[in-house]
Amino acid sequence: MAYLKAKGYHKLKAITTPQNEKSIAFHHHKMGMEMIGELGKYTVPVVTDYAGKGEDRVVFIKDI
Repeated sequence: MAYLKAKGYHKLKAITTPQNEKSIAFHHHKMGMEMIGELGKYTVPVVTDYAGKGEDRVVFIKDI
């Protein structure tokens, strides 16, 4: 993370599908990233239509 800070980055962002449980576990539980969006038909918050109509995504963010 020190490398990224030295390059002027202040946030990390990652995106995955709501069905990708391994990615969700890694980014949320292992990396400590926050999920943004709203709960709906999935068990995790999603950003509706993020990748186009009907293409919901889990969006993670983290300050570094």
